[in-house]
Amino acid sequence: MDSASHIFLVHGDLLRIACDARMVPCGDRFRPDRTTWFPDAPPGWQPRSREVDGAPAVRLVANWPPEGYPAGAATPWLVAVVGDWETPHLLVERAEQFVRAAARELRSGTSAVRLARRERPLLAMPLLGTGRGGAAQHAGAVVAQLLPRLQRVATEERVDVALVLYEADKYAAAVRVRNESLGADPARWPVALAAHEVAAAHEVAARAQRQQLVLFLGAGVSIGAGLPSWDGLLTRLAEAEGVIAADDDIGRQRFERLNPLDRARLIEVELQRRGETVVAALRRVFDEHPYPSLAHTLLAMLPCNEVVTTNYDRLFERACAGRRRRILSLPWESSDEPHPWLLKLHGCLDHPEDLVFTRSDYLRYDERRSALKGIVQAMLMTRWMLFVGFSMNDDNFHRMVEDVRKARAHGGPESAGRGRFGTTLMLRRDAILDRLWGADLQQVSLADPARPGEDNPAARRLEVWLDYVAQEASPARIRLLDARFDPLLTAPERELRDALAKLRDEASAEVRRTAGWALVQQLLEQLGGGDG
Repeated sequence: MDSASHIFLVHGDLLRIACDARMVPCGDRFRPDRTTWFPDAPPGWQPRSREVDGAPAVRLVANWPPEGYPAGAATPWLVAVVGDWETPHLLVERAEQFVRAAARELRSGTSAVRLARRERPLLAMPLLGTGRGGAAQHAGAVVAQLLPRLQRVATEERVDVALVLYEADKYAAAVRVRNESLGADPARWPVALAAHEVAAAHEVAARAQRQQLVLFLGAGVSIGAGLPSWDGLLTRLAEAEGVIAADDDIGRQRFERLNPLDRARLIEVELQRRGETVVAALRRVFDEHPYPSLAHTLLAMLPCNEVVTTNYDRLFERACAGRRRRILSLPWESSDEPHPWLLKLHGCLDHPEDLVFTRSDYLRYDERRSALKGIVQAMLMTRWMLFVGFSMNDDNFHRMVEDVRKARAHGGPESAGRGRFGTTLMLRRDAILDRLWGADLQQVSLADPARPGEDNPAARRLEVWLDYVAQEASPARIRLLDARFDPLLTAPERELRDALAKLRDEASAEVRRTAGWALVQQLLEQLGGGDG
């Protein structure tokens, strides 16, 4: 259904996602808590609201962005949701007003589109009213009514919506409602996935659940955050730093025909001539887009403890922080406790001495980063890698893979026949890539069947694919003894809930002193009910 919208379910932080408009819940005086919803605003700044036609409970922040905020910050919308909510449908109406008002402003140009390369605008919102808004005890009823309404309204307004859920149990509830309203098979979703895409998603999710999956992130995953591709970054730097003039089409064509490493060297030479550094120039670009993309956020939801990237930015780390999950950046951080880690093959802007940018950096790679190369090669031989936004044309990676191939060839028939080591997500089917890498990688193309040559609709379908993988790999389940989600339980689940509640409430003091009760109590707490 080409015109349909998608409602993404995100377990993360509403403040840490790149989008075009973001809901800020507040009271009917439209004065949200500044430290909660605008933590980086300068001292003394307060949001000033502006009314919009036809939506009295929704207002646009007129004095946005405050001084010092990045240009890529999403436009906030104040939505009055604080009250004594006994009827969840009123909250759902507020959500509809937000979607319609934000979509109207984006279409009119009054509100800036932040993600210009996305096929349709992305709005982000919480499960409104179920935190401190007064409807916390009705979370199940709110999400049950909200998701079908959002699907209809978002499709009418031609926007996508990310429903961002900070708590795992609310995420689990939203997944259940989506499966009941749309069906558990994403081949039947409004933005439908093909049978081979669904099969690949099941395989990747299963490997993630078994702790066998490693993520490999390239520059493409940051495009959804507003950053350019690697080639686009070089061209943007060349124009910004005076290597080519913005109106010099011939100079741009000559520049873009050069090897990327030679383009990088030209930029470095110009910066050195002016006494500046590559890192400073990169920061000027990256600081404009500090919010993780939707893809970053969905990937951070996967139960993966090992991640590799060629990116300089810290967007994936921020996406993990939005889930209260610490991730170590290798090779610079360490810990006595086990933590997930992110291996940054080409360095990080926070560590300029290790940046891999020009040809000379690449040539020195083996002598400076042989240990990192060894880690990647070990994972290629023992794990399954999911490549997202990576073009597979990095010379250092090619050398790593070739060493692995040789090791397998000398490891006997069993090792040599191990076959593929990963899945690569592509925006279109690449026959040449299949011929080069078909024996090593499963290629999953997310091209839109109706527009197979266009990247923007394919990138959106890739996000839908990641949404489904995150759902399938998630350990989150509805807590049977949590009264907030009673409306979502099936009849057998209610029967089990009642039996567990009876066990909890009627167990004698002698029973509670037994060694086995500690295990029962732990289970009851996991299911949302303690001693009662």
